[in-house]
Amino acid sequence: MSPKLLACLASVILVAGALLLAPPKGLEPSTSTPAQGTPLTEETIVNHFNNLRGGDLPLIHDPELSTWIAEIVDGTDLHRRKEITADDLLNKLRTEMAAISTASAGVFQIGRDAGPSIEHDFGSWKAIQDLAYTSAGLCIRPLGPEEDSLVWALLVRRLPAFRPELLTKGLQQFHHVCARCDATYNGQFFGGDRILLLECPTCQQRYDILAVNTEGNYQRANTYFSHLDVPGVYPSDLSKRQEMILIWKYVLSNYQYRNDFDANADQSPKDSWQSSAETLERRSGDCEDTSILLADWLHSRGIETRVVIGETDTQEGHAWCLAKIDNAIYLLETTFEKETAIRFPPLATNSGTYRPEYLFDREHLYFFRGHTEAELYDFWNEALWEPVAYEAGSPTFAEASSSSPAEPWFSADPTSVSVSNVGRIVSANASSDEGSASTSTLGSGRTRE
Repeated sequence: MSPKLLACLASVILVAGALLLAPPKGLEPSTSTPAQGTPLTEETIVNHFNNLRGGDLPLIHDPELSTWIAEIVDGTDLHRRKEITADDLLNKLRTEMAAISTASAGVFQIGRDAGPSIEHDFGSWKAIQDLAYTSAGLCIRPLGPEEDSLVWALLVRRLPAFRPELLTKGLQQFHHVCARCDATYNGQFFGGDRILLLECPTCQQRYDILAVNTEGNYQRANTYFSHLDVPGVYPSDLSKRQEMILIWKYVLSNYQYRNDFDANADQSPKDSWQSSAETLERRSGDCEDTSILLADWLHSRGIETRVVIGETDTQEGHAWCLAKIDNAIYLLETTFEKETAIRFPPLATNSGTYRPEYLFDREHLYFFRGHTEAELYDFWNEALWEPVAYEAGSPTFAEASSSSPAEPWFSADPTSVSVSNVGRIVSANASSDEGSASTSTLGSGRTRE
């Protein structure tokens, strides 16, 4: 008995995690009779499908998908299995199986032994030759002893799980799980942006921050920390606040501001982020580069830090560093001109000209879920700034600079910084007076971004 095509339906396009279904076209049951042959298995049917494709992009047998179909079939009473249609499979697929963008389903009735003409009969299912499909799942069950079998088949396009590096390789469609509401969804990347904020279509909240590195690849924002442990001699009698000011002023004095757009003036202007190790080595960078360096450096000295992406009264896009010591949160601007740099960093709660949008540190990204402007500046309150964690990637750990002297190149005493760097001596003052935290605001000084 020839295979009988009972039903077939194709789905097309991916939109916010849904499969959009299109009606079948030009599909008629086959009437030919195959010669006797070897009983069919899932693998041999997939081989028949690939013969019909002519060797182009062969379908892969998908055991997970086959198991999923079998659970539906085996969970149905034997006498009602004939009622399971291709529409039923697709409707369930849309709600139960993730990471699929496009699917086509077919239900066939096949004799106990099928011969070479089976390929002609499956050939009536036009979707088999559609190279958009990458995987096939099947379930074969006999109608009864010595009777024909029914075959439920699905052709699908599987989507890869989202990883930032795949965007650089031309990834257009992907599967992802929202880190804030755990909803699964399919997404589409249109390209073009150098900094990306991913938003979940279910909870409509942003949950990821990606930026292009100096090699043109996307990385998650918190992977730009190289987990630095800057070699040097640190005085033991400095307080944490004094040490913070000392390192901050060293970065201000010794790391040249270099705007990516100026640096790439001879090419197409592009914004890219440097790891803290790269900025340490190059001794230059723009606002996010030097903020990441400072945050990473201070963190290695036991000071809690975060990097902020936001805006100021004069800049739509800016980055700065936060440091927390004894419940006081300091705003550390890294792009001041030397002559306008202030003596003490202000408290972040008094810096209203700086408006944060997103935060990140070595372990987390932080997204604001408060309501008032005052709540914006309660940076370490996780009820207001929700932490989102991802599995740690492979950070770029700092290696010894080829241009640095062999001895520790960072040394300090309680009142000054004195650094030897390729034969050049520079110094920056750091007050030993603890006093109270400065409450002045930034914004009056000129920044370089």
